[in-house]
Amino acid sequence: MKSFCRPKNVEITSVEYNLKAVHYAFDEKLKRKDFQRLLIQTGEISRKELEEDLKTGQRRKINKAIYALTEAYTKEIREHNGQITFDKIREFDRVDGISGKLRHLCQESPKQQIFEYITKWATEELLQAKILPCQFGSIPGGGQVKCKESIEKIVRRQFGGDVDAVQIDIYHAYPSTKTTVITKIIDKYCHKNKPLCTLVKNVMQNYPGGVLIIGGFWSSWAFNLAMSFFLRRILEEKKTRRGKQIRMVKAVVCFADDVLIFGDRSNLIKAIKTEGRWIKSEYGLTIKDAWTIIRFKKFERYTKWEPRIDMAGYIVSSTRTTIRGAIFKRIRRQTIRAKAELNRLGYIPYWRAWTLTAYNGWLVHSNSLKFIRKYGYQHLFKMAKKSIRKHERQVRNGANLCNPTSTG
Repeated sequence: MKSFCRPKNVEITSVEYNLKAVHYAFDEKLKRKDFQRLLIQTGEISRKELEEDLKTGQRRKINKAIYALTEAYTKEIREHNGQITFDKIREFDRVDGISGKLRHLCQESPKQQIFEYITKWATEELLQAKILPCQFGSIPGGGQVKCKESIEKIVRRQFGGDVDAVQIDIYHAYPSTKTTVITKIIDKYCHKNKPLCTLVKNVMQNYPGGVLIIGGFWSSWAFNLAMSFFLRRILEEKKTRRGKQIRMVKAVVCFADDVLIFGDRSNLIKAIKTEGRWIKSEYGLTIKDAWTIIRFKKFERYTKWEPRIDMAGYIVSSTRTTIRGAIFKRIRRQTIRAKAELNRLGYIPYWRAWTLTAYNGWLVHSNSLKFIRKYGYQHLFKMAKKSIRKHERQVRNGANLCNPTSTG
């Protein structure tokens, strides 16, 4: 078995090695007050100097403070790895605006988030080797659009609409994935790098309930890593016919805990049942009983109803792609309100413009030409961008923005 992340390549006790990960963490979160406080506490930069660096974009003092912080954290890894302490994780519930589900979310301290960036940076070799191209959730270069395009390619071009699909879902994916499962995987593949194995355990030691958390940077990568082994086993399922081995699964698309499997219906059901028992015994994860079976073959031959795949916010059929109903209603509502405000005020308020432009990608990447023409969306989008540009220009010039509708 190949070993990954060997000490000669992954030196988490080196400041220079960890510096890139810390820089990446601050590139994502530098405008947040809690991360700014970390830099100020190093004594290398004051709040005034920090604001000046952000305004000019030079970041000389900021880079100096980041280096000092990296030195301090690397020293903790070198001297106290395994006993590094983090603040208690904040837990709270939030209703999902699209599905209406109650999500149990967590927020980590800035220090723990930075250590998670270091952990991800150190395990990059393993993640790149194991995470499959068919995984799209919480992965750079993936996302909803890439997931949708992959489904379109499989359904329309790869199999020409002549294929069956089964959509399955993992029950309580993150809350059911124990941290011991992740440490077991890291210990197996990175066993030659003891400091890294210890750091992974240390980073996850204060996770509530000893399970992965929704909202954690490392948790999303760790779950995708665990899922990659399940997906690989699904793809390798075979049966013997006339002395030859035949693959039971033709293709797989995975978005977080949603898995879409393509092939022949009977073969797919057998493969899911077999690997469902494996993932239950190995990871403690359960596949929901409510499967969605999509039979494109049946549509071609017997009925006028067009089967569709509902995944990642898009509804994909063998002929067109539309937007999920709950999301489409939000887009239409914001479009109607923006159109009414444009007619009444002569401009779109910037706060409405931000909302409208945020939904633009859904329309661009789906067959929504009828909607765009009916509501004059292209003109609204143009006016929304104009409103945002004017607002940002006033912010840069220090204008009084007490009245949010004063920017047109």
